[in-house]
Amino acid sequence: MKNANSPYAHTALTPKLKYPSQGVMPYSYPSPSLPQKPSKAAKVKNKVKKWFTGKTDSEVKRLQKDAVQSIYSAYWFGWPDGIPEVFKDIFSQYGLFISDRAIPTTMVGTPDTHKSTINARGKASFRIIMDAIYPYEGEAATLKNIQQSPIMKEAVKSLNDGDIMAMVKNDGQPYTFEKIDEDYYRYDDNGDTRMLPRWAIA
Repeated sequence: MKNANSPYAHTALTPKLKYPSQGVMPYSYPSPSLPQKPSKAAKVKNKVKKWFTGKTDSEVKRLQKDAVQSIYSAYWFGWPDGIPEVFKDIFSQYGLFISDRAIPTTMVGTPDTHKSTINARGKASFRIIMDAIYPYEGEAATLKNIQQSPIMKEAVKSLNDGDIMAMVKNDGQPYTFEKIDEDYYRYDDNGDTRMLPRWAIA
């Protein structure tokens, strides 16, 4: 159609532009692009950045230690004592951490005799004794800490010093326990009769 005023003169859907060096080429309209959502990694990175903002180095270190302690306080199924050994290496830069979670007895009721092992971590307060004080500071420091702690002292109130240390040293060893009363049992420790609380039987 040569008449520019004709209503049929502009019916082409794709307008064309002339380029001297390339002949006639179609003109393509850019397709609209939708805004991309931030990835999960980017969201986490932003949250961490906000978490650090406005905090001093000492505050950050304290919060990091609190976070690691909460990891140690959780029970990790399938691992001995509920704590993976690899945690010691992963979190070594933050210091020494001890689980504050007790390992409760599995003994049902108060049977007259019971074959099991000693579990000196049956009270949460004794975790620090078993995992930090006794292994690194020895018997004297262990007894001193127990005697100076009202909570630990109450947990072993009917035991003498020999019974207390036997419970600590024999942790994990198998014995046959005989019932004394609802709260205490006795066992034979190489010829010596020892007493321990019910909570210390695995």
